[in-house]
Amino acid sequence: MPTIAARSPRRPPAETRRLMLKCIGELLENKAPWEIRASHVAAAAGTTQPNFYSHFRNIEEAIMARAGQVWDLYPVAELAQLLERGLNSGDDEPLQHFFMLTVGFWCRHGGLLRAVSRLSGDENPAVRGLRHHAQYPLISLCEAAVGRAQATGNLPPSLHLSLAANAAMRFLDEAASHFQIMRDAGELSSETIAQTIVPMFRRLLSGQ
Repeated sequence: MPTIAARSPRRPPAETRRLMLKCIGELLENKAPWEIRASHVAAAAGTTQPNFYSHFRNIEEAIMARAGQVWDLYPVAELAQLLERGLNSGDDEPLQHFFMLTVGFWCRHGGLLRAVSRLSGDENPAVRGLRHHAQYPLISLCEAAVGRAQATGNLPPSLHLSLAANAAMRFLDEAASHFQIMRDAGELSSETIAQTIVPMFRRLLSGQ
């Protein structure tokens, strides 16, 4: 449950907006997007429902605004270093770290990110834009790996580089987003999950 902020009539509008966006992310950890009302967000942020509508047209707009903030927190530089090391060697350890770092991101923000997908799916250009902008350096590295595998005959030349790279990243994101469910339902260790997912991810990109 989100922490209820104390109501303050003197709070700057920017701070009120920040609190409402923070609260909507917290609410989405336990509720589906269609279960959340403007009044819920306003109460959690210590403000009023009319004040919510002075910042956002509706709940969907607020969710998308928070999603933009969250994707800005995506640790792309560190992920890119790990991915490059892992793909340019036969060592799975960097890729396991890459996967677990992705897991951490999804564990912190999974409710929000899944809500965005539920609301609008990938048909929405805004959703595609947020993810693509955040993951572009990683997708580029994946494209290069697929290209190398095609050149050596390990992957079919008919594969579309961008499509294959995006599919591999989506596979990893899906595994990361369901990591807690897999671990808890199957009573699996984090190491077991990573050691299973990483070779599959590598094979998607290298054919080996």
